[in-house]
Amino acid sequence: MKETTGMRMTNKIMQNNSLYNINNNKILQDKLSTMMSTQKKITRPSDDPVIAIRALRLRTSVAELTQYYEKNAPDAGSWLEVTEGALKTVTDVLTEMSKQANKAANKDLQPAELEIIIGQLKALRDEVYSTGNTDYAGRYIFTGYRTDTTLSFEDDVNEQPDGYPRYEITEQVNIKDFDTINYTDRDVLDGITKDNYKDAAYNAAVEQGIFNDENSNIHRLRLSYDALSADGIMEKTSVTLPGTTSVKLKDGSVKTLDDLGVDVNKIMLPAGTKATVNAGAATLPAGTTITLSDGSSVTLENDANVTLPAGTEMTDANGQPATTGDVTLSGFTLTQEFMGEAVQTVSLTSNPDPYKQIYEANKNGTNKVILIPETGELLFSNASYDAIEQAAQQNPEMAVTYRKDEWVKGDLRPEHYFACTGTVKDKDGTDKTVNYNQEYLRGEGKKQVIEYDVGYNQKIQVNTTADEVFGHGIDRDIDDLERALEDLKEIEAIRNELDGVLKGLDEEKDADYPVALKRYEAADKAYTYIRENIHKMFGETITKMQGHLDDTNVALTDNGTRSQRLDLIGNRLMDQRTTFQTLQSENEDIDIAEVVVKLTSTELTYNSALMATGKIMQTSLMNYI
Repeated sequence: MKETTGMRMTNKIMQNNSLYNINNNKILQDKLSTMMSTQKKITRPSDDPVIAIRALRLRTSVAELTQYYEKNAPDAGSWLEVTEGALKTVTDVLTEMSKQANKAANKDLQPAELEIIIGQLKALRDEVYSTGNTDYAGRYIFTGYRTDTTLSFEDDVNEQPDGYPRYEITEQVNIKDFDTINYTDRDVLDGITKDNYKDAAYNAAVEQGIFNDENSNIHRLRLSYDALSADGIMEKTSVTLPGTTSVKLKDGSVKTLDDLGVDVNKIMLPAGTKATVNAGAATLPAGTTITLSDGSSVTLENDANVTLPAGTEMTDANGQPATTGDVTLSGFTLTQEFMGEAVQTVSLTSNPDPYKQIYEANKNGTNKVILIPETGELLFSNASYDAIEQAAQQNPEMAVTYRKDEWVKGDLRPEHYFACTGTVKDKDGTDKTVNYNQEYLRGEGKKQVIEYDVGYNQKIQVNTTADEVFGHGIDRDIDDLERALEDLKEIEAIRNELDGVLKGLDEEKDADYPVALKRYEAADKAYTYIRENIHKMFGETITKMQGHLDDTNVALTDNGTRSQRLDLIGNRLMDQRTTFQTLQSENEDIDIAEVVVKLTSTELTYNSALMATGKIMQTSLMNYI
């Protein structure tokens, strides 16, 4: 049997082992004490890499959820609340406007009473557009991405002598945007007074001289703005020149249009072109397209000097005939076109006025299109409208480009609605031009939606864009009523004056009585027609205001739907954050009761070890020698 021997145990070994074990116990006690003070399971990643990695992931998730729940979602909610308040204001105002229009639809109301109602409508309109300038934290809420720009001009923008600021606006329309207006031909009463009603010039001022018939309904395209530049529309511009007209080409040579084989009826100038004719000479700008007789075209790369022989017939800015033989001609607009129809720019103060010209064109069955810069209206004779309607079947998209230099408080800024170019004068005196929304012209326009991140891969739209609520129609409808009322007041004044004349005459004794009666009957007939028209307009205004109100209610409903969705997202975020915080706590935080028990046990063990070690170390081998 083999005898086994053990390692010799000395006091030194026992001392070292005791100190080592006591130190380990102290380390454990320190770890537990640290856990109690930090209430965390680990203090450094090396303590437990699994807990550390999981803690990083959970902390990131909790931080993101906290950002969504405590900041993003409340910010989005505040934006939606401000929008809701603004839309409710617009709803209330439009409701009141509808009530006022309904009140004005009463035929018994006199022009003075209608004037009061229209004054109220104007004030309510101003409130609508003022509400459109509502902001949230310094950002305008209805202007899409341009949150630093008001929806409408807050002050009158006075035109400077050199025409700044100015906007060239391209308004895209379709055939549905056309409407009709009623015109009463009462020219025979123009200028008539109690003093001149007997003049031979007013012999036609009888009932039969007042017309409101099938030709009185005028087709119209009402643009979004009035007070336009007198330059007219800036679409295609054309001029018919004699074949002997000389053109200076890029290489410096001079040729006649006959030499080039040009179809002189189809010289088209690019959009925005304005030509100046002085002493029989004009400049066709670079980009001018000349159609050759074989159907091909030549585009001028440089400005071409064109000699217009005396006698060449053209049209000036007021739509009046002009010839280049008149050396005073300068700065007039060449013949312009809209959908293939020639357009004349005619002032509202012209004689005959533009409505009369279209009325006559309807009677004669001729083509005629007129732009009225003061009112921002394109008027079409029946023949021209039929031609455009036919052309629209092949090409439904239409565009009208025009310039507007004068802006007043409340005018909607065009950059929020249209493709346009804004030009202002910089501090150093140079032109500063900004192009807005050019993608609209390419059919690539998108809504300027502002979204907030409110969750993992979750976004919510917070803004309502201006086109959903603040259309130009509200303002333009009031403009129409205001002009119609002015017309009514004018004919009322004539009628009242003639009525006074009639009442001052004796039917049996005064020879002037029959004449005065005829003049009064003519004025009364015109008044009846115009009063009936304004009654109809107020009836249509009720429908239009209801349409604007419906649009606003839709926007308000959409905004409310987003708010409800945000509430649901907020509740889910709260639940998710609570869940992740629980997981984070379970991963990182200690069980205090458990650690207290362990720490107490460790302290007891430590103290017991000290006592036992002290007892053992008191005795050594030397005590037995």
